[in-house]
Amino acid sequence: MRKLREFNPNFFVFILFVLVHLLFLNVNAAEWGDTYRLLRAAEFIKSFTYPFDEKRPPLFSALLAFNPAVISPVLWGRIVLFTASVSSFIVFSKLCDFFLDKKAKFIALILFVLNPVYLYWSLRVYADVPFALFVLATLFLYEKWRAELKAYHLFVLGLVTGLAILTRFEGYILFGAVSLALVLVSVKKLVVYALASVLAILPWLIYRNPLNSSYFQEPAGRTYDVRMVAIYIVSLLFVFGFTSAFALLISHKKSVAAFFREHMALLFFVVGELLLILAWPAAIPRLFVPIIPLLIIPIAGSITSYFDSDRRIVTLPILLLGIYVAAQMILKLQFLIVLRWAFAAMLVMQVASIAALYYKKLPVFFVLLVGSLVLWSGATIWIHRDMYITIKSASVYAAKHFSGKVGYNDITSTAEWYMLTAPNVEGSYFDDFSDRLCVSLEEQEIGYLLVTNEDMLGFEFDSTEYECLEVVEKFEAVVNGGEFYTRVYRVVI
Repeated sequence: MRKLREFNPNFFVFILFVLVHLLFLNVNAAEWGDTYRLLRAAEFIKSFTYPFDEKRPPLFSALLAFNPAVISPVLWGRIVLFTASVSSFIVFSKLCDFFLDKKAKFIALILFVLNPVYLYWSLRVYADVPFALFVLATLFLYEKWRAELKAYHLFVLGLVTGLAILTRFEGYILFGAVSLALVLVSVKKLVVYALASVLAILPWLIYRNPLNSSYFQEPAGRTYDVRMVAIYIVSLLFVFGFTSAFALLISHKKSVAAFFREHMALLFFVVGELLLILAWPAAIPRLFVPIIPLLIIPIAGSITSYFDSDRRIVTLPILLLGIYVAAQMILKLQFLIVLRWAFAAMLVMQVASIAALYYKKLPVFFVLLVGSLVLWSGATIWIHRDMYITIKSASVYAAKHFSGKVGYNDITSTAEWYMLTAPNVEGSYFDDFSDRLCVSLEEQEIGYLLVTNEDMLGFEFDSTEYECLEVVEKFEAVVNGGEFYTRVYRVVI
C-alpha cells in the first residue's frame, strides 16, 4: 500500500518522453537545410575559426563540433538534440512545480511530451530546443531565487542567459525580458545580472558585431499581407495539438492575466517572442518552440480549473474548431495536418472533446486529448520524414563514387555539406541552365552535375538538350503528393 501511495505518474511520463524520442531518433531521411549550415560551422570551429557568412551564434555548433570520430556528424547532432530534449523535460517539470498542483502538472507534462511542434523540432538538428532549454533554465532559476536574488544568484542567472544568447539570436529577447522584470525590483540587481550576461558573450561580441547580422535584412524583402497575418494567428491558436486550448485560456482570462502579472519575466519574454514571430513569420511554427512550454502552464491550469468549476463552455470551442477547418481548407498548412484521413479523424476527436468539455467528463476529455496529440504529432512527423531524401541520396552517392569538382543546383545546403565532408570531392553551386550550360560547366571545370527540384517544386530540366551531359544515376521520390527528383550527370566535354 505504501508503494501504491508513492506512485508517481510523472515518472512514467518521463519514460514515455524518452521512449518516443529514442523511437524517432533517426526517423528523418535527411535534415533541413539549416542543419547542414550548423554542421558546417562546427567543422570550422574544430579549426578554431568560424565562417564569415554564418549568421547564427556559435554555441550549438560548438556542441556539434565534439562528435566522436566513430559517430557521423548528423547522428551526433541528433544525440545532442536528444540530450537537450531530455534536459528540457526535466527543467520544465521543475518549473511547473512553482505554478501547478499535481493534477495540472501531469496534464502539462503530457501536453509538453506530445506537443506536435515541440516534439517535431526536437527530432531535427536545430538550435531551437537547446535554446528553449536555456530559456526554461533561466526562468526556473529566476522563479526559484526571485524572493531574495542575491548577487551570486544574479550572476548565475546572467551566465545562463548568456548561453541562450550564444545559442540563438532571440536570447537578446530573453535578456531584455529578465532585465525589465529586474528593473521593477532593483536597478542594482539589474547591473549584476547584465554584467554576468555580457561577460558570458563578450568573446563573441568582440569577434562579431551582432548588429551586423543578416537577420535584420531578411524581413525587408518580405511582403506582409492578410494571408501572412492569418497564418500567424492560426498557427498560434492551434500550436498545442488540440483546437480548444485558447477557449480554455479565454474562459479563465482573469486567472491567466493574474498568472502573467505575477511572473513578469515570463510575460515579457512571451510577448517579445510573439512580436518577433509577427515580424519574421517565415519561420512559423518553429519560432513558437521556446514559448510553447510557457503557454502550456496556464493551459494546463485552465483545464483543471474548468473541470473543478461549475462553468460550461461550448460556443468558443465550436468557433475555434470552425476556424481550424476553414483555415486548413484555405491555407493548407503542413503543421496543422494535411493528410485527409488524419484531418478527418482529428475533426471527430475535437467534436467529441468539445462534448466532453460541455458535459464535464474529465477522463473522457483527457483520453481524447492524448489521442489528439498523438495523431497530430504522428501526422506531422510522418509527412516530413522524407523531406530532401533525393538530394541527400544523390549527394551521398556522388561523395562516395566521384572525385573532382561536382556541381549542384541544390539551395538547401544538403549537397554542400556532403561535398564538404567528402575527401576527394569539391562541391560548387551551379545554376546556369541556359544555352551556355555546357560552356559554363567547362569554364568552371565541373566534372559531374546534380540537378534537383527539391525545394523548388515545378523546376524541370531536359538533359537531352545538352550533348555534354550523360545520365549516371536517378533518385526519385513522391513526398506529400509532390514528385521530387535528383539526377546525377557526368559532364562529357
